[in-house]
Amino acid sequence: MTLTLLKNKHISPEKFNSLFTLVGLMTLLGYMYSNSINVIVSGVVTLGVVYLIYKSNQKEGFLSKNSELSESNSEELEENKKVLENPKDFTLPKENNPLMNVLMTDYQDDPLRKPAAPSFNPLIEKEINEKVPVDPRIFKDLGDSLSFENSMRNFNSTPNTQIPNDQMAFAKFCYGDMRSCKEGDPFQCIKNNTQNIKVVY
Repeated sequence: MTLTLLKNKHISPEKFNSLFTLVGLMTLLGYMYSNSINVIVSGVVTLGVVYLIYKSNQKEGFLSKNSELSESNSEELEENKKVLENPKDFTLPKENNPLMNVLMTDYQDDPLRKPAAPSFNPLIEKEINEKVPVDPRIFKDLGDSLSFENSMRNFNSTPNTQIPNDQMAFAKFCYGDMRSCKEGDPFQCIKNNTQNIKVVY
């Protein structure tokens, strides 16, 4: 197990920490059992070798282009760029509605409203912050800017940002594939039958 663990170049620090702890405990138990200094020396040498292997396998911390995490990040970045390729597909932030939520007036004024642009996109997030009606003289220093960021965390886009709302998709998201006796599922009908339940007093 140790050799397989040490051959793998993508070992987390937690796994090496657990390996260190295991070797340390085995050394301590071996010394208590045999009272031999050789057990302590072999334990220290083992810890040293494990530490050297761990340090030699460590990289600077940058992801290689071939790593799975790097690929998923680049795919997500491409998707974020595609979102803004056709802004006509989305409702974009406005000064009277920076978070692109459905307003009560939209049901009458804009019944064919498009869904909101995804606010997790950095460009949309920047546009939201620019559309918030705030006097620029308020921000004197970095602390004021951080206060603005903190105050914006209370506001968010609602889950549904189009008219009419997609109730079927929302119900599937909330309840998934919930079976019931009403649909004719015999197993659910048996579960609802209280005669089959044993009551223990």
